[in-house]
This record gives sequence, C-alpha cells and structure tokens, in this order.
Amino acid sequence: MTSPGPSEGLGIGRFLRLSKDPLGFLTALRQHGTFVRYRLGPRTLHLVSDPEIVHEVLVAKASSFHKDRGTEMMRPLLGRGLLTSEDEQHRRQRRALQPAFHKARVAHYAQVMAEEALRARDALPADEEVDVLSLAMRTTFAIVGRALFGTDVAGHAPEVQRALADAMSVFTLARVPVYRLLLLLPLPSTLRFARARDTLRAVVDRIVREHGASGFFSLAEAAGLSGDELRDTALTLLLAGHETTAVALCWTLYLLSQHPAAAARLEAEIDSTLEGRAPQATDLERLPYLQRVVSESMRLFPPAWAVGRLAQEDVELSGRIVRQGETIIISQWVMHRDAALWPDPLRFDPDRFERPPVHRFAYLPFGAGPRVCIGDGFAWAELILLLATLAQSFRFRLATGQRIEPLPRVTLRLKYGLRMIPVRRSADACARQAAIGSGFSGSGSSSSTGSQW
Repeated sequence: MTSPGPSEGLGIGRFLRLSKDPLGFLTALRQHGTFVRYRLGPRTLHLVSDPEIVHEVLVAKASSFHKDRGTEMMRPLLGRGLLTSEDEQHRRQRRALQPAFHKARVAHYAQVMAEEALRARDALPADEEVDVLSLAMRTTFAIVGRALFGTDVAGHAPEVQRALADAMSVFTLARVPVYRLLLLLPLPSTLRFARARDTLRAVVDRIVREHGASGFFSLAEAAGLSGDELRDTALTLLLAGHETTAVALCWTLYLLSQHPAAAARLEAEIDSTLEGRAPQATDLERLPYLQRVVSESMRLFPPAWAVGRLAQEDVELSGRIVRQGETIIISQWVMHRDAALWPDPLRFDPDRFERPPVHRFAYLPFGAGPRVCIGDGFAWAELILLLATLAQSFRFRLATGQRIEPLPRVTLRLKYGLRMIPVRRSADACARQAAIGSGFSGSGSSSSTGSQW
C-alpha cells in the first residue's frame, strides 16, 4: 500500500503554494489524512502527522533515513558538522560532544546565562521601542560564546547577524527542483550567500585560533575532532545554539503581550518564588507555570517547524511503503496545531501542559530519536532564565504598527521582526504580585484567547 494524497501529476500548483505559504500548504495537506503522499516535480513526499508513524521514522526505523535536501542546502554553510553529518560520522561527533551538554555542565553554564540575562535586562530602556529580536539574538549569541567556547563573542554579533540573515534567505531554494544548478549561477542571492558563508567561517576561525585550548574545543579535540570538522561543528553550535532560543523567546514575549492574564500569573509566580532576587540556576525547577508558558509557546510557534527524512531504502510504515529516495516530512507546526492531538489547538493555554500530551510524539519542539537536539537542556535552561529575568522587571507590549507574521526559514522567525515597548513594573506592583503569589498553586486554566496564527 502507498499513502493517499492529492491528485498525481508534477504538482506545479502545489509547488507555487508551497513557495508562497509553506505553513498554509502543509496545514492544507493535513486535511487529506495523517499519512499523505504528494508530488513536487520529480520528487515524491509524504506528510506524516500520526505520532505512532513519527515514532517509526525518528526512532524505531531511524537507520533507514537520512536528513532531507533541506539539510543538503546547509552543507555549503555548515560543512559536515553535527547538524549535517550522517551515519558513523554523526554518531562519532555526537559522542564527542555529549559531555559538553551533560546536566552538570548545563548547571554550570546557567551562571553565564543568568549574567547575560541581567545584562540584557539592564540594557532595556523603559517605555521606549526596542528591537527585541536583535536583543534576543545578541544575548543568546553571547551566552553560547561564553558558555561553550569560553570567549566573549559580543563584538562579532552584528556581522554574524547580518551574515546569518543573508545565508538563511537562500535556504528557500531547496524547494526548487533544480536548486543545485541555481547555486552555481552568479545570482545576487547566491553571491550574498557566499559572502555570508565566508564571514561566518572567518569568525569561527578567529575563535578557534584565539581560544582553541579551552571549553568546547578541548573536549572536542580530545575526542578526535580537528581541522574542518572541528570548525564545522563549532559553527553549527554557534549558529544553531543561539538562533532557535532567541526566536522562541521572542514568540513567548509576543504571546504574553497578547494574554495579560497569563502575564500577570507568570509575574506572580516569579515574584513569590524569587522575592526580588535575580534568577539563578537553582530556580529552574521552581517556576512551573513559567515552564508551561514556554512549552505552550513552542507548541504554537515551534522554532523548528518541520523536519525531513530521506528514505535510504524501501521502508514499511504503518502498512504503507515509502520507496527509496522518497521524503518524509514531519511538521511540528502542523502536529502542534492538530485538533486531534490538542483540544482547542489555537488557544494559548499553558495549563494544558499540567498533563502529558496525548502521545509522546505529539510534541516535538526539539525533535526526537538519535538526532534529537543535543542542546535541548541547554536551550531550556536558557529560556527559563531569560524569561524569568525579563518578566521580573518588565511587561512587554507591542509597538504601534508592529505586524506579526511567522516566516518559515530554517527556524520559524518573525517576518517583520519584533519591536516592543518594555514597561517597567513598579516596586509596589511587584510587591502586590508577590503577595498574591504567596498562595500561588500553579493550577487553574488560562482565560486567554487564541492567537490569529
């Protein structure tokens, strides 16, 4: 059996819809079922939204799949680092890097996270417009540099952000059947990509030269990584390690700005738990409502909005055959908003995470299986400390005229950025919240309404 789906043919109309609106295209495909076959030019793809089949692809039969062509598009930028390597090379790199993300090390990194969170908070001008996306990117970039590489990379932040934006804009070419040819042509986009790649590699090369005997580098070299492989892996961690967390923080601040009851409840928990002191690593497990807010934010706006797997052989999935060379698409955007998995799915309701999801593989903010994000614990601690620090002192509201629309690139960015006005919470207001929070139980449902997205 093969999976049912839209009508056959080359799918030119499907390709145009995918290029214009990937999120809407995948959401519409879900209407055909939880295992949907479709064509894009010469390619055959399958959108999988059944958690049981997701488990088969990412865990039980993971060895039958490689990452898809979207990952191939990243190789000119990231080389053969942890994100883009396959098979034994990937397993060797992951074994080499795993100690750097051990729970005990993440607790040590949390001190750096807390310090940089305070620096970001102190840089906020009260009652003035702030480019929150840029602030979040600079902060998470600084955290990765200090925590993993033992160096202050803040001076590189502006050039890295410009180069990363140029590099990401090219990844949409992966949807074009002849994208390999386009990469060889002297188009403005591919020339920008080449300049961006050279800039990012130069930054990492400088870091390696100056700090190659400390932090991550000493662990990686002791495990046998060197040369281009070491550079590629460092670049992967530097870019992936700050981009996704910054995007997740921005979506969370946006959602809280639209749901004042949830924001007030979050502030009450922070005030009653911290009693005015700055958040620390030991507070990570003492803020359950804040954790649920972050979980719900990554449900509605998952930074990793889709993953693809390319079949290396014929594979049977739930009684259906996926042929060698065909692609499986698993979209967190689609699954996290599926009414069959999440009641009232567009509603922002952090309390839904008081209970486990209906299925372990219905919620995949960090992926799953052998290629689950190696830095999920790092990112989680970072998000908790950043949000706790900012919300302790400020409530954020959208700037006038700010448009909110998701932009699905490698991560789920905000198309028009995020400009917000941080409004300082007065000492009296914080004291009142702390008094309210002294009886805070962490239970009850959010009364907020769903986002338009």
